[in-house]
Amino acid sequence: GESNIAIHHTSLGNEPVYKIISETRSNRFVDFIYKIRDKVIMIVNPENYSLLHVTKKINQGDYIKRYSSIIDYKESKIFYKGDEIPIEGNVYDPLGIILNLRLQKLTLNNSFSFVSYNKKKLQNVIITVKGKEKIQVPKGEYICWILEPEFEYLDDEDETMKIWISDDAESIPIKIEKYGKYGTMVLSLSEYSIYE
Repeated sequence: GESNIAIHHTSLGNEPVYKIISETRSNRFVDFIYKIRDKVIMIVNPENYSLLHVTKKINQGDYIKRYSSIIDYKESKIFYKGDEIPIEGNVYDPLGIILNLRLQKLTLNNSFSFVSYNKKKLQNVIITVKGKEKIQVPKGEYICWILEPEFEYLDDEDETMKIWISDDAESIPIKIEKYGKYGTMVLSLSEYSIYE
């Protein structure tokens, strides 16, 4: 299959923001077994990738879900399908957490704390740098930091993961392994471009 992530500079209420579009689809062979067609559109703070607005269209096998949420930090609330979810401080989509890690100084055993958001659920996540290794992906060979999350709790809809981020000035996410209810998805970097 294939996953594409694009980050665009835009504005929201005259404030600069990033618009992140992530699309994942399985290939034709996998479609016969477990079809994946996911699309996520996020508006995030450009300074730390904390979430401002998210729309998700998830199609994984028989599981289909559509929802949108607005995060209002002035009101300290998330607005989701008529519900108001109280928050304290920044909240992140899992992809936003990965992008935030690009801004951090990664060293062995360093840990970073986040609050992850999905639909009605908030949970604390601690990401720890577990080690370093050289890996090969379609884009090439990289020396990477290995990071693993520790979740406050997990249920059937949750996915845990392992993340490889390049140990260089760009700190690119090189590989992501996602472990979910129906198996493992491996995302390996094949292309990386910067457009001004």
